[in-house]
Amino acid sequence: LPSVEARAKAALCAAEAEAQAYGASTISVLVLEGTTVGVANLGDSGFMLLRKAQRGMCISKRSEEQQHSWNCPFQLTHLPAALISRFTRVSLDTGADCEQYTVQVQEGDLLLMFSDGLGDNLHEREILHIVDMALSPAVGALVGLAGHATDPEVIARALALAAQERSLDPHAKVPFVEYSKRHGYQCIGGKQDDITVVAAWVLKEGEPAGGEAQPA
Repeated sequence: LPSVEARAKAALCAAEAEAQAYGASTISVLVLEGTTVGVANLGDSGFMLLRKAQRGMCISKRSEEQQHSWNCPFQLTHLPAALISRFTRVSLDTGADCEQYTVQVQEGDLLLMFSDGLGDNLHEREILHIVDMALSPAVGALVGLAGHATDPEVIARALALAAQERSLDPHAKVPFVEYSKRHGYQCIGGKQDDITVVAAWVLKEGEPAGGEAQPA
């Protein structure tokens, strides 16, 4: 069988081949089999693997952004043939340009997948601070609070809302500001952008992910 990262890349390429709508988008695909995660990522969306450490959650692994230049991420692009014919010298990114990752996961880990609106507006320390407020199913079982674990949907929503709030702050010193400064651009304030977050606890097969979801 193909490796998990190869299957993730195959799924990414299939999405590219079957696209009907015109436009452009970054894309990230994750495949989990057993304790192995494979990821195919194109552009500045991505994933994080968070793991419990002595002083809270830490980032065990994360994807790196793919950028052509400042604020110009790799993207899959689907355009009308008539439009493409007018720009014959333009080279478009394809699924073959994605980066692949393979990581081992364990019970209690938290997987995050997200669009660039999260990473552009929240520092890693802020993401970890929010996640540390959550109770994982594994820890909940250890301390006698099985069934009271934080639903991953609640975590995803909390992260997305925090990123949205920061994106609307005209004075915030967000990661995008620091990234821009490294490329010679001066800007201040949050970056209004698409913000999507998916969260999932790593569990033993058959165990529930958490308690009842509550509004963030």
